[in-house]
Amino acid sequence: MTPRPYAGVGVLGAALVAGLGFSTVFAATALLIPVLAVVLAVGLVDLLVLRTPVPAGLRAPLGASLGAAAGLVALTAGGPTPTQVLDGLRTGWLRTLESTLPARPDPELLAFVPLLVLLAAVIGLEWLRRGIAPLAALLPSAAVLVLAQLYATATGPAAVLLACGYGVAVALVLTADRGLGRTGLRTVVLLGLPVALVASSAAALFAVADPLGSPAYSLRERPLTPVPETAVSPLAQLGGRLARPDDIAFTVTTEASVDRWTLVVLDGYDGVNWTSSARYRPLGVDLPGDPGVRTATGTFAADVTPDTGLDAPWLPTQNRTASVTGVAPAVDEATGTLLLPDSVGAPTYTVRWRSPELAGDALVDTAVDPDVPLLAVDRLPAGIVTVADEVLRGAGPSFPAALALEQWFRDTYSLAPADRPSTGHGDAALLYFLDESRQGTSEQFAAAYTLVARAAGIPTRLAVGFRQSGESDAAGRFVVRNRDAFAWPEVAVDGVGWVALDPTGGAQQESEAPGSVSRAAAEARDRLPESTALAPPQPVGAPQPGPAPGAPGLLGPLLATVAGLFAVVLAWLVGVPVAKWVRRIRRRRGRPADVVVGAWLETRDRLRDHGVAVHGGMTVREAGRAAAPAVGVPPDELERLARRVDAALWSGADTDRAAADEAWASVAAVDGALARRRVPERVRAALRLRTLTGPRL
Repeated sequence: MTPRPYAGVGVLGAALVAGLGFSTVFAATALLIPVLAVVLAVGLVDLLVLRTPVPAGLRAPLGASLGAAAGLVALTAGGPTPTQVLDGLRTGWLRTLESTLPARPDPELLAFVPLLVLLAAVIGLEWLRRGIAPLAALLPSAAVLVLAQLYATATGPAAVLLACGYGVAVALVLTADRGLGRTGLRTVVLLGLPVALVASSAAALFAVADPLGSPAYSLRERPLTPVPETAVSPLAQLGGRLARPDDIAFTVTTEASVDRWTLVVLDGYDGVNWTSSARYRPLGVDLPGDPGVRTATGTFAADVTPDTGLDAPWLPTQNRTASVTGVAPAVDEATGTLLLPDSVGAPTYTVRWRSPELAGDALVDTAVDPDVPLLAVDRLPAGIVTVADEVLRGAGPSFPAALALEQWFRDTYSLAPADRPSTGHGDAALLYFLDESRQGTSEQFAAAYTLVARAAGIPTRLAVGFRQSGESDAAGRFVVRNRDAFAWPEVAVDGVGWVALDPTGGAQQESEAPGSVSRAAAEARDRLPESTALAPPQPVGAPQPGPAPGAPGLLGPLLATVAGLFAVVLAWLVGVPVAKWVRRIRRRRGRPADVVVGAWLETRDRLRDHGVAVHGGMTVREAGRAAAPAVGVPPDELERLARRVDAALWSGADTDRAAADEAWASVAAVDGALARRRVPERVRAALRLRTLTGPRL
């Protein structure tokens, strides 16, 4: 029995929803037009084949050709060339995996999505029109939807909309034998609503909690953009930059009040070198805000033009980067630092960033972030630990303690003369700076401060970049030169994120903008008393308060139980129909005589699904007499099947393929009669589990 034409709408709708499942990877507005163009083109070909004398064998090639042409037109409408689109078909899936999300909506990236939708639509329609089980026609689109979620899992309202949309598409396919009248619409609702509710409930559950305590699996966990092996750490370049103070590093045009520009963030130290745990991947459309910031933020922008003096694969940016246009850099999602291996001679780019907006006293008496790991070190020199004990006198980690330590550096040490800049940031250089010379550049100040703060249990990292220059050129752009090269420590403040400090004192041009982090830090610094009453010490790495003994947390086991129940229900809803479909396919294969017997076994199990009492000792004719009054199966069809079974089993003659086809034609007639039953009866039949085994004698 061939499904009604509108069943194809369900298959096409499922393919459309599956394509839009990538809306967590690309913006939905960028996906909609090419995906919709492909689906409409394939649907037009299907309608043409159904309503005209066009041979059915041309449905797939015509649909694929017209769908590909429609997708190509949609993708190249904005200016990209067909060559760029073809390149996206080959490598777009891989480059999308490497990018932050949402990825840039370039045809070179998203072209593979319309291709997947095209394959799902063409294959699904072809299977549907050939009479294969309706659920099988949905498998290609289901595979695309699963792949989309492996790229990035949809959560919240997006997950609910996808689940509801796919549920309606499934209902349309499963009710293909009914019209779109009142009964048909009611059927769609009765079938689609449970699917949508189960899927959307699961999506909502796993969007807010993971019973296993681990992040959702993603294909994006793969190797990232490497830092060039020839790149020199900006920290090691500080001395060389100060030796060439007049070289222009970059120019800036901005109305925002900024005091520094970051190149890299260093959070590891081995006694000689400072390292970064940054993992760079191509920057997409927008980078989410820092999860450690729980206060209001403002968005600012600047146009930056790198000059030959920059001489580094890192681009100047602000904490924290939101987006970049004009170039396509890689970004470290944790810090927002930017990497562009060919940054020398790079064009002007626009960087947008988010910065907390704070009241003047927001940083007074605040705590450090307990969730941020401390600086990764192999060991701390004894001299560093001694300094921490002497300065903070056993006080616990807090932002006032960080400010007190900053003030101590300002009072105790001084900047080295510009014509004799100090260099070095390893143990030997830092201990010499602390104990003997007591003079240094921002390199020694920042590195020594970071290690002393680490010894005191304060979460601190070392940043390297440039101070904002007050010099401007004829075009009104700020000119940042090598003399502005600068290193500074940053402290993780609870709810605010990373706050930059300046232990050099006087070397920083602090932002005077009201509400800026620098302004709030200056206010907290001014209100720090000379004899600071610091917080009592807490053991570094002390365990956080947890559930009281004897009162284990219930959320994890509860969610695990719910997840297990959901998995069982999902396995039942999907596994039983798929198992029956596979069994049907196996019964249609083999020798013609076996295929005829398989037709009887399939008919027997279909009748059992619908509640007909068929036991193992019944003949075909006996089953027909039981089925006629119970489910309305035509007796003549079962009589015809009985004659074919008798001939295959008892005549002694060879059974030909035509006889096997006639036997399965009787099965199709039985299916047609059963398909006219009420929807609840058909749903129960499709999900009946006990008929997967043979009947009792």
